[in-house]
Amino acid sequence: MEARLIGANEKEGILEVDVSNVEEFFVVTLTDAGAIPKHMWSANGVAHIVADIPPNRSASDVIDRFSSDHPAVEIVARRQKEYTTPLFSHRELQMAMNKTLTTRQHEALLAAYAGGYFDWPRKKSGEEVAAELGVSSPTFFQHLRRAEQKVLSLLFTEQRTGANRPETNEDAISG
Repeated sequence: MEARLIGANEKEGILEVDVSNVEEFFVVTLTDAGAIPKHMWSANGVAHIVADIPPNRSASDVIDRFSSDHPAVEIVARRQKEYTTPLFSHRELQMAMNKTLTTRQHEALLAAYAGGYFDWPRKKSGEEVAAELGVSSPTFFQHLRRAEQKVLSLLFTEQRTGANRPETNEDAISG
């Protein structure tokens, strides 16, 4: 392992660390398990690490994996906090939606949103949106419900036991 001081002041510094044996380096275990190291320091021969575990990861799983790989480490605190950073960036969410939704589901969802179907009070009924798309009301509602379910599954999959996020858009509905 090699370290290089990048910057420092009287109280703290920033090091660049080149690790040759990643299996023994605790930060690699944390990042591989999904945690994001935020602060690290050492005092009197004891290393301290503060890491965030995003809401899409299980804190217990990360801690168990870390403890298993580094049994001499003592976990001294675990706190929950609210995240202001979204799980997806806007672009990532769009890419996930494009991968997940069929063309018709995307069209139905976009037309409903743009037409004010989700507004309160509604600007357009489902029947009006269906007519604009040139499909029957039942077909429109079927596309819309499937799209809603898939978009919500992108956000809530890990909070619902047994739920699997759709991986393809091959379950197209004709219409």
